[in-house]
Amino acid sequence: MTPAPPPGIDALALLGALPDPVVLVEADGTIRWVSPASLPALGWEGHDLVGRSAFDLFAKEVNRDLHLEALAELLATPGLNPPLTVTVVGADGALREIELSVCNALDQPGIGLLVASCRDVTGRETVHEELRQR
Repeated sequence: MTPAPPPGIDALALLGALPDPVVLVEADGTIRWVSPASLPALGWEGHDLVGRSAFDLFAKEVNRDLHLEALAELLATPGLNPPLTVTVVGADGALREIELSVCNALDQPGIGLLVASCRDVTGRETVHEELRQR
């Protein structure tokens, strides 16, 4: 059993202090909470994201079936799932590659949501290639 945070620690404030964005999502894909770190990465205000479908942010509509398959797999697999990379559209219309690490905590008491840690990996391949060439 994982110990509880020390008394006086607010779990959402703790998540909000992480450098990588954290997004809490319902089983149908509805965004319920975004950490403050999410906002600079995509340029959205929190009130612009909460209540929206996470699918609205995905840039490639042609991949919708793949996104739905990935969601179905996440829903069928409790706990931490392998990372997946999606292309999302920022508030300014710019495309960003985001690596999602999703924990299915739908059946966990006190959580009941999908918990996604997000990392902007836009340009990661370019950086790796530059390092390799050096």
